[in-house]
Amino acid sequence: MNIRNTVLTFCLLFLTVPSLAQEPNRFINLPLEVLADTWLTRNCGIDEESQLEIAVARRGEALQAIFLGAWREGAPEEKLRVTRAAAAERFQRNRTLLEDPESLGLGEADLARFKARSEEGFVMRSVDNYDFGYRSQALRGLYFAGGAAGREIVEATALDGQSPFNSIARLVLEDQEDG
Repeated sequence: MNIRNTVLTFCLLFLTVPSLAQEPNRFINLPLEVLADTWLTRNCGIDEESQLEIAVARRGEALQAIFLGAWREGAPEEKLRVTRAAAAERFQRNRTLLEDPESLGLGEADLARFKARSEEGFVMRSVDNYDFGYRSQALRGLYFAGGAAGREIVEATALDGQSPFNSIARLVLEDQEDG
């Protein structure tokens, strides 16, 4: 067998057996609560996200109630408390950086705008953004976990022009049509 045939054989094998090149799904055997929390709070890379979606789909029925609660109630108070503390700390670090505006390359207008921000407003926006992301993931989870009730919630939210989650729900539905 010459080198060309060896390379062709290797390429064919590699392309026809993709599982040899993939990592095992590390989300499949997570305890249910850990899987749900991972889904609700994690931003995954593309490979990890598809593995997480597979794990959620496999354990969907058991996850439905968790995702429904997260959708309705939002992030737990403990997670919001941690987010508040982290945002307050980040605000103070940013304030310290603003003491030397030349090193940041900020103009007078930008500097004035950043200095005008209140800590309370910054923290509130950070908490609101975290809760929005948490609920958005819960909405996605309701769809991926399967079940008619979850899909109905996503579809109804996609049709509700007043919902702040309208665009998220539409993206979930569009992703499924494309996928």
